[in-house]
Amino acid sequence: MIGTLGLLLMSKELKIIAEVKPLMQQLKKKGIWISNKLYDEVLRLAQETD
Repeated sequence: MIGTLGLLLMSKELKIIAEVKPLMQQLKKKGIWISNKLYDEVLRLAQETD
């Protein structure tokens, strides 16, 4: 099974999307709860950390 964030990571890996962060921010704005720990981990996996 793969969740929404996993699909975002796969999409970036396949070059379907350029960045994961803006899409995660949109999900959070729409009321989807993402823990800070998971948010940071997804950014790390996507190599989008500062």
